[in-house]
Amino acid sequence: MSNKNRDSYHKAAFLVCILDECLENLNVKDKGEIIAFYEKKYLRYTAFKKEINEYK
Repeated sequence: MSNKNRDSYHKAAFLVCILDECLENLNVKDKGEIIAFYEKKYLRYTAFKKEINEYK
C-alpha cells in the first residue's frame, strides 16, 4: 500500500475482506471490524476503499 500500486489494490482488498470473514467465523473479531480498521488506516486511498466495497 505504501507504494500506491493501484494495480494491486484489489488483491489487498480481497485479503482484508477474507481476513475479516475468517476472524468473524472464529469469533475473534466482530464482522467489519478489520475492514473498518483498514479503511480508517488508508482513509485517503479512495481507490482502495472502492475495491473493499466491491468485496463487502
